[in-house]
Amino acid sequence: MTRGPSPAPAARVRWLWCVALLPALVGGAACGDRVAASLSARTFVLERSIDGCDPADEGCSWIRIEGVVLQPIQRPAVAAIQHRLDLALRTPILAPEPAESLEAMVEDFLREYREFRRQAPAVATAWSFERRVELLWSGRHVASFAVQERSFLGGAHPNSSTTYHVFSTRDGHELQLAELFVPGFEPELRRIAEEAFRRHHGLTQDDSLEDAGFWFDGGFDLPVNWAVTELGLVLHYNPYEVAPYALGPTHLVIARDRLRSLIDETGPWGR
Repeated sequence: MTRGPSPAPAARVRWLWCVALLPALVGGAACGDRVAASLSARTFVLERSIDGCDPADEGCSWIRIEGVVLQPIQRPAVAAIQHRLDLALRTPILAPEPAESLEAMVEDFLREYREFRRQAPAVATAWSFERRVELLWSGRHVASFAVQERSFLGGAHPNSSTTYHVFSTRDGHELQLAELFVPGFEPELRRIAEEAFRRHHGLTQDDSLEDAGFWFDGGFDLPVNWAVTELGLVLHYNPYEVAPYALGPTHLVIARDRLRSLIDETGPWGR
C-alpha cells in the first residue's frame, strides 16, 4: 500500500473536493472514483500513527479513516444519507459502543494499542486499521456506497470486509432488495446468482457447494451485501461469510439486462 508523508502526532484531517451533478440533467458526471447524482461530496481523511511513525514502515501502528461529507446537506434526503454513513464510519473497532466522534474513535484505537504493548511488551506486533466510505454510483433515484475495511490486530492474518449501503435519493432511506424488484423475484434472482457464483468458482451445476468448501446451510442463498452500479447488481460475500478465509471473498456482478424481467420499472432502479 502506498502511503503519503508521515502523520503528525495529532490526528490529521485532509479535505478533498469532488463535485458532480445529476446525470439526468447533465448527461452524467464523474470525479475520480466518485460518481454522484444530485450530490457533491467532500472527501476527508483522518489518520494518525503511534509516535508519528510512517505507516509504510514495518512495525508502525496506524489508523486511517476516510469519509465523505455530502452536499447540499440542507436537503432532508441528503442529511439522512449522511447520518447513516456517519454511523457506519463510527462502527466500534474494539470498544463495545460507537465513539462520540471519529477523533475519539482514533484516540481509543491508539490507546488500546498502547495498553496492549504495556501488558505484552515482548510482543512486537503492530496494529493497522483502515476504514473508508466510497460513493460507488448514483442514478436518478438510488445511490450506492461501500464501506471498506482492512485491519491487522494480531493473529494469523489481516482481515478485510466490504459493507454496502444503498439509499433512495428521494427521501434518504436505506433500500431493501425487494424495493428494486417485482413481487416474487427471489427464486429467479437466487437461481441467476447461483449460476454466477458457480461460474465464478469453476463449479458445475452438479458440483456440491459443501464439498467445494462453502457453508450454505440449506442451499444457496443471496448475500446480505449488495449494491447497484452502472454495471448491474453487485453481490458480495465477505471472508468467513460462506467460506473459510483461505477461499477469500466472492464478488459478483450481474448485468442489469440479465435482470430486466425482475426489475420493478416503477421503483428506484427503474428506467
